[in-house]
Amino acid sequence: MIKQAGSWLSPKEFAVRIGTSVHFVHKRLSAGDIPCRNVPGAEKGLIHCKHIKR
Repeated sequence: MIKQAGSWLSPKEFAVRIGTSVHFVHKRLSAGDIPCRNVPGAEKGLIHCKHIKR
């Protein structure tokens, strides 16, 4: 597992936080609807928690 710093979440953690499936998050990442930071060695990028609506 890649170590994450601060407010960056994996797609799985992001899905849990917003209450949806990981598949949905992966689809939104692929479509470019959710900005992410690419990390070497990661299947998908990390998502900043500021993208979670409060």
